Amino acid sequence: MAGDNSAYLASVHDPLDSSIPFLLRRTSRYFRLGMQIRSRQYDLGFSHWFFLRSLWINDGITQRELCKRIEAPEPAAVAALRVLENKGYVRRLRDKDNLRKTLVFITPKGYALRTKLLPHAFELAKIGENGISKRDLAFLRTLLNKIHSNMIIALQTELAEIGD
Repeated sequence: MAGDNSAYLASVHDPLDSSIPFLLRRTSRYFRLGMQIRSRQYDLGFSHWFFLRSLWINDGITQRELCKRIEAPEPAAVAALRVLENKGYVRRLRDKDNLRKTLVFITPKGYALRTKLLPHAFELAKIGENGISKRDLAFLRTLLNKIHSNMIIALQTELAEIGD
């Protein structure tokens, strides 16, 4: 029995403040908070950052594809994109080939935010990486991607059930 549950039992006995989920959440909270504070000066919420960042790279995609790219639930996208559209940063148009699909495009005004917001993101990343070697950062990226992959594989059935 210990063989099947050893990872679970080890995690139960770890103090909360050393568990991987806690450390990820705690670290993410401060990156999120930093970007949220910096985004306020442009009258944007933190969630808008992810939509804009993805659209700067490639726009004219469906809302569904955009959600997949940034791993956001579709209901959240509808609300965020409505705000961005009302501010003139994006426009949503029906796909002429399939009227059930909505395509999202970045506007020139939305693209102009790129030069304002990206420096903040780079600044926060640099703050977080301070004092960590390039080798350790590369290893950390490898580990985080592996954890992400493990979670997707482990939750595959549940994710399919909720349509994610």
